Amino acid sequence: MIEFEIKENVRLDKYIKALYKNLPFSKICKCIRKNQIKVNKKRAKYDQILGIGDIVTIYIDKHKILKKKKSIDNISLVKKITFGVVYEDKDILVINKPSGIDVHGNKKNKITLIDQVLKYLDYNETWDFKPYLAHRLDRDTSGVIIIAKTRLALEYFFDAFKKRKVKKDYIAIVYGKPKNNSGIINMPIEKIDKGIRKACISGSGKEAITEYKLLETKGIDKHIISKLILTPKTGKIHQIRLHLEYIGLPILGDRQYGDWGINKIFKETHNINRVMLHAYTIEFIHPILNKPVSFRVSIPKCFNII
Repeated sequence: MIEFEIKENVRLDKYIKALYKNLPFSKICKCIRKNQIKVNKKRAKYDQILGIGDIVTIYIDKHKILKKKKSIDNISLVKKITFGVVYEDKDILVINKPSGIDVHGNKKNKITLIDQVLKYLDYNETWDFKPYLAHRLDRDTSGVIIIAKTRLALEYFFDAFKKRKVKKDYIAIVYGKPKNNSGIINMPIEKIDKGIRKACISGSGKEAITEYKLLETKGIDKHIISKLILTPKTGKIHQIRLHLEYIGLPILGDRQYGDWGINKIFKETHNINRVMLHAYTIEFIHPILNKPVSFRVSIPKCFNII
């Protein structure tokens, strides 16, 4: 733990950047979000204005926070760009992520989506800002995702997602049919283990709300499957997958929250070997142009099962 007393008015992120000049802005924001950097022993915000006499406390080892990751080495290992470019300008990059690739990670020599993005952008360590994911998708979920190419854009998206100013729609193929053609799933989610979460009736979880609408239902070999469009109103990890499991409509191909027996049947009969969840559209106010924009990506061919 390290403590610093503030001698002049300054923004928190800029103060931390002055202390650790080699620390990327995205890492600073991550440390603040994880409550590893506090102001006067309280949770802080990256854009918080510090006053004279405020105490900034850093709860992580100085050497650990400055430790360089080996992701830059992974960029040189990228042989093929597997995502599709939907839109690009000097501030943002919008892409169509394929299923089966982690958006980021620290595993040695394992190529991630951000490695591919940095390769595509021809990134090198001399840049003032390292492009960063504005949000995330699970490994087996495909679809639209935004990368911030500038610090200003990243700041905007951190705030926009927190204030729920970004609208996303997903397409899912589920086992079964909903009781109603549309509805709202309002069920808290809590973390029960590393990487594992559950929808919970008790108040111990965090608020999670998902709207859904039935698009189509089909009978296949005595099995009923449905295509839904879903709009998450909150952004909890695994939210859509957990909510659909909770109402008895597990997503086909979901090995973590789905139905093992049904997944096996559809893998053998229809070659479904991925989570059938796709981020279809995204809408937001452009961080620099200050006008509404929306992007839609094509739906994978395997979703034509229905």
